[in-house]
Amino acid sequence: MNRIIFSVLASLGVLLGLSVAPASAEAQPKNFTCNNDVLVEGTFRNVFVAEGADCTVGPDVTITRNFFALKSPGVINVNTDIGRNFMVADATGSVTFGPEGCKVDPHVGNNLMIRNSANVAVCFATVDNNIVLSGNTGRLMLRDSVACNNIRVVNNEIVRVKNNVFGVNFTVKGNETVVRNSNNVKFDGNPQQCRRSIKPAA
Repeated sequence: MNRIIFSVLASLGVLLGLSVAPASAEAQPKNFTCNNDVLVEGTFRNVFVAEGADCTVGPDVTITRNFFALKSPGVINVNTDIGRNFMVADATGSVTFGPEGCKVDPHVGNNLMIRNSANVAVCFATVDNNIVLSGNTGRLMLRDSVACNNIRVVNNEIVRVKNNVFGVNFTVKGNETVVRNSNNVKFDGNPQQCRRSIKPAA
C-alpha cells in the first residue's frame, strides 16, 4: 500500500513539474584573481594577485578570507576589511593598506604581513593577531594601527613607526634608518579583550 501511495505522489510530481530534489546550499563567494584590476564592489572568498600585476581594492568590496599577493606583484592598494590574512611579498611597486589620508579603519581577522617589498604604508589597521613588516626597501610607515598580539618591524630600510597599539610584543630592530619610533603603547588588557574592542560592527 505504501509503495502505491509513493508511486502516485511521484507521478503527480512529474505531471505538475515539481522538483523533489532538496534545496541546494547558499552559494559561497568565489575566489578572484586580480590582474591589473580595480575592484569597486563585490564579495570574494580569497583574492589572489597575479604575478607582476597591480591590484586596487575599494571599501565596498568584501573579502571573507584572505588577500594574497605573493608573486612579485606591482602596486597594491587595499582599503577594505580582510576576514583572515593580508599577505604581500616581493612587490615591485608600493604597498598601501588603507586609503589616501588613512581616514577609515580596515580590519584584518588574522595577520597582516608585508615582506621584501618597496615603499610600504600601513595606517589605521586593526589586526586580530600580528603585524609583521620585514625586509622592505624604500620608505615604510606604520602608524595609528592596532595588533592584538605582536608588532614586528625588522630589517627594513627607512622606517617610521608611531601611534600604534600592541597586545603582547613590540619589536623594531635591524632597520637601516629609524626616522621615528614613538608613542607605541601596550594594550591595557589581554589579547582577547583587545580583539573584542576592535571587532568591526556587524
